[in-house]
Amino acid sequence: HCIFILATTEAHKLPDTIISRTQRFNFKPIEVHKAVARLRDIAKNEKVNIDPAALELLAEHSDGSFRDSLSMLDQLRGAGQLITEQAARQLLGLPPSDSISKLIELIDSGAPGDVLSLLTELKESGNSPVLIAAHLAKKLRSEIIATGTTRHKGAADLLRNLLDVSSAKQPYELLEISL
Repeated sequence: HCIFILATTEAHKLPDTIISRTQRFNFKPIEVHKAVARLRDIAKNEKVNIDPAALELLAEHSDGSFRDSLSMLDQLRGAGQLITEQAARQLLGLPPSDSISKLIELIDSGAPGDVLSLLTELKESGNSPVLIAAHLAKKLRSEIIATGTTRHKGAADLLRNLLDVSSAKQPYELLEISL
């Protein structure tokens, strides 16, 4: 007897002849609070001194993949000192949250020169345009969900454009044009 285990994120691509002979188990992404709790236990056992905010950031950044959050914790452990949220953001190439908030303010104020200036500053600091777009979209989306509306003119179009940044040949330029 032999058991084959197929693990895929694209089960719809499997032929019907395979699907008819299998049992299917769907796994859901790990919840952020559960990932944080498990990462905290692992960090404690491995004597990794990490700030709770940094653990939260790892869990959120991994998009429900515990394996990814564990890999990021492993990368950070080489710091040898207290791992802060700031250090985690820097290592992961994540834009500072205050810069994302400032970017939204500048978009609202209709100051394209200031938007471009801040984008250039973020780029020169080593922030990925894809991650800037993702965090900007996440913040705009959460504001819309929280208030049920948006104060941002053209938010739907902006969110749609931000989704395209990751697949663009020139992501920084598309981000710049979108904003």
